[in-house]
Amino acid sequence: MGGMVKTLTIKRDKVGRLWLVFSVIEKIVAGEASTGESGGFDFGLKTFLVDDSAKRYPNPLYFAQDLHKTRKLNKVLSRKVPGSKHHKRARRDLAKHHAHTANKRRDHQFKLAHQLCDVYDTLYFEDLNLQGMKALWGRKVSDLGFASFLTILRWVAFKRAKTVIKIDRFAPSTKTCSGCGAQHQLTLRDRTLSCACGLVIDRDHNAAINIKVFGASKTYQTVGQP
Repeated sequence: MGGMVKTLTIKRDKVGRLWLVFSVIEKIVAGEASTGESGGFDFGLKTFLVDDSAKRYPNPLYFAQDLHKTRKLNKVLSRKVPGSKHHKRARRDLAKHHAHTANKRRDHQFKLAHQLCDVYDTLYFEDLNLQGMKALWGRKVSDLGFASFLTILRWVAFKRAKTVIKIDRFAPSTKTCSGCGAQHQLTLRDRTLSCACGLVIDRDHNAAINIKVFGASKTYQTVGQP
């Protein structure tokens, strides 16, 4: 599909590579067949996503996988004289390593986004307090890349005529029993919700069900949804 190029920017990254960045105006023709399915999804630290059917979507922690090499390259860089040829080479090697890790994460997220859009027309997620999560769990939150995944998913969904809807972060998705609606007080260590109505369910699965219900009913939808 053709488009009109509006801007062209040349950028050089930390690795020294040159990138041509285009800004293009094009008409998107939505013609993808509808599946008629909608799904609620809960983000987690142990499992990246859990949907309302209890299906789990793992996410490799690429930074954690490459941490040994990252530390090794940092150590090499710290031993070089700043401004020297060897220092510049070591800095470039470290930047290339970080870029490779980021590319692996990005590739995985694009594949997962397309996988979800193959199944669902409407996808419901909870708006996350990422700064608060980083304060509690540190770099693991950055390694999981929740924010970048949602950005990618929104773009893939837009291109494929799907809809991504976020519900308010203060919605009681975790503490509400998805069976009867009773409210519970759960700590971060509580992985199972047990309700007087007889429902015993994994907390992430329970949250995903509630996210779908809240989103579909528009009870907690955030303002300015696409």
